[in-house]
Amino acid sequence: FQEIADVAYEIKADLVVMTTHGYGGWKHLTLGSTAERVVQHADCPVLVVRDGSRASIKNAQEGIVLEKILVPVDFSECAQEGAKYASVFATGVGASLLLAHIIHPPDYTGAGGYAGGVDWAPLSDRTLAEAEDFLDELVNSLPLTNVAAETTVEFGVPIYNLVDLTERSDIDLVITSTHGFTGLRHALIGSTAEYLVRCAHCPVLVVPSHRRRA
Repeated sequence: FQEIADVAYEIKADLVVMTTHGYGGWKHLTLGSTAERVVQHADCPVLVVRDGSRASIKNAQEGIVLEKILVPVDFSECAQEGAKYASVFATGVGASLLLAHIIHPPDYTGAGGYAGGVDWAPLSDRTLAEAEDFLDELVNSLPLTNVAAETTVEFGVPIYNLVDLTERSDIDLVITSTHGFTGLRHALIGSTAEYLVRCAHCPVLVVPSHRRRA
């Protein structure tokens, strides 16, 4: 992975394209994934097609044909930069966008949705409304040209919900950004982008949030 990242840097590559076996469980822990490590270390975007995933990038005489691009958004600055990149990309290929935000639900430890004497339902409704408003503001700020953009907000575990969304037949590509955490922080936090690379049902284009080398 380091050699690939170094060569991409040396030749000033605009994009790295590679495949991954998408191993999970023990096999993933023992073998790891070159693609995931390239995603973590490369200075340029990385397009990954998982072995056995739906072949959804369709060839046509005019070039690549994409119907809809899924863009995960967690409201961080990193994710907003990824959304901007996705909007420019979508404009270039004539695809529409689906911006998705997944809210991890509160841990209901009491009966009827009450925990510690607090009714979480109104808080969940407010969180949902705020997320929808933020997504609408983000869409309005994006440099979209003749590109349709829709939004969705769901409650669930982000990595699982996002993988489920990639099963939709109209989702041809995921464009996501990565925070670029390394070392202990990466080991503890993991990476939604890397999980999507391993498990998504369509190709994933990962955009680094910043240049790691001068």
